[in-house]
Amino acid sequence: MQLNDVEVNADGSMAVVGHSVKNGAWTGSLVGVSMSGSKKWSQDYGNYGGGVGKYSGISSANGSWVYNECWGVAPSYGSDFEQTGYVLACGTGIECEDGANNVPQCSSDPRRDWRGLLVGTDMQGERVWSRMDNMDNGSTFTASSASEYVFALREGGHVSITDEAMGFGFASVAPYTNVACSATTTLDGGSSWQDEQSTADDQPQQEEQWGQEEQDWDQEEQEEWGQEEESWGTEEEGSHE
Repeated sequence: MQLNDVEVNADGSMAVVGHSVKNGAWTGSLVGVSMSGSKKWSQDYGNYGGGVGKYSGISSANGSWVYNECWGVAPSYGSDFEQTGYVLACGTGIECEDGANNVPQCSSDPRRDWRGLLVGTDMQGERVWSRMDNMDNGSTFTASSASEYVFALREGGHVSITDEAMGFGFASVAPYTNVACSATTTLDGGSSWQDEQSTADDQPQQEEQWGQEEQDWDQEEQEEWGQEEESWGTEEEGSHE
């Protein structure tokens, strides 16, 4: 197993995320480790069916050519701020290997455009929810995407940092409910996300809060700089006297 990230819990135990080849298929994995270093549990993820747009109606493919790579892990919290599990940052898609007998089927499969895969689990790594997203510019073009890092927000929800075909991006994911979780890109403000469960039309509240916090911070910073410059100017004038 290729180990890529680790989350250390309050009790000293850990959850280690990565991926490996199992039964000929690339599989994302999360391993629970005790404070003493003993393996407590292990769960595998990936190769999920479903989607919207060109991914609509597809089912799990022959796992031998679906790659599921997990790169990051972050804690998830309940309304009482107690940790309830983990969120994994992964990518899922198809690689058509030259000379393989699956090339004709693989070449026509829409999963050649990878999707960012987020997986929410409980404290034992059991999957509670998952979503697959990639960039959609409003036309037939859909770019490959993979989630490679994720962190929790104090307001709830998570932010995924993604590797995009055209660069990199950020996606904010609202706190999970048993109805659906929503996401919106902050990459350029004009793009939308295709996702497994729903397409969000509204900006998450935390993005509005970020914008206000950023504006407040900029104003405070400018005021502090202005005071410092005024102070420097006074000191400089004193040095010439």
